[in-house]
Amino acid sequence: MKEPSSNALKKMTAMKITIGVCVKNNERTIKSAIDSILNQKYPKEHVQLIIVDGCSIDRTLPIIINMTSEKHLILEIISDQGKGLGAARQMVVDNAKGDYIIFVDGDIELQEDFVQKQVDFMEKNPKVATAVGKYMFKEGNLLSTVWNLCLSSQNALGTDGTIFRLEALRQAGGFDENIRGASEDTDVIHRIRKRGWSSSANEKATFYHNRRQTFKELWKEQAWFGSGNHYLSHKYGCLRTLWRSIPIGYFRYGLELAVKSYRLTNRKISFLIPTLTVFGNIAWWFGFGKAHLNGYGHEISSLKKPSTTLSIMA
Repeated sequence: MKEPSSNALKKMTAMKITIGVCVKNNERTIKSAIDSILNQKYPKEHVQLIIVDGCSIDRTLPIIINMTSEKHLILEIISDQGKGLGAARQMVVDNAKGDYIIFVDGDIELQEDFVQKQVDFMEKNPKVATAVGKYMFKEGNLLSTVWNLCLSSQNALGTDGTIFRLEALRQAGGFDENIRGASEDTDVIHRIRKRGWSSSANEKATFYHNRRQTFKELWKEQAWFGSGNHYLSHKYGCLRTLWRSIPIGYFRYGLELAVKSYRLTNRKISFLIPTLTVFGNIAWWFGFGKAHLNGYGHEISSLKKPSTTLSIMA
């Protein structure tokens, strides 16, 4: 772990933003992610960078260390010791010195004015606790291009490209450290909203997501989401509307996204989106079922159902 220098500690009082980078085996995309952070126009003396590594076994951590070693950054590098994503996110919260946190995963690229525009937005909207930036389309191979078209047609609020007000995060109790994989974002945002804070979108702050390049990677990712949502189904005792949670219903949802994407981009490959969403949904249910067989979430005592329905994303 790299400790902040004495000069860096003096700057903590002027800290405005903490950037939390939670990574695990991201050597293919991490350079672009870190470059996008280092190239921000926002004053570096007001930025704290926290790297939480999930016990990577590839070159992710050496790449990060090499890229940041000569930079004048307020930097901390921590290991989550294999505890999982919920714990990793919470480590950022526990060590944050800024008023706001922006989470940047290892496959995200920020536009150079992203931090400035997100901070400006939050300063102007004191009742907003979370604000997602605008997801920008990025070309890749056929699979990642179609998946990008799909996601750029949505406006999902999670941790990717999202700024959090630290005060609101702490009021809500932070991230659930029992969540080992996905859905830690859905959970914490739900609890933040229950505290009376609002969520928003800031379309002036743009970012890119380097999507999965193979069907195997996509299957693994979507199964991971399904596993996380199985945990939430036990925590909150609710599931999303059935027609959106099964492949047939998800084909309809994918068709809606395809039409929207085609109208926005005029690209015929948008009509591959329904097939891809069904593939992803089947993988989601595979992960959900596997989590059930493994008992992930079964240890949770049934909580009182929330006053507002939790939307579990398939």
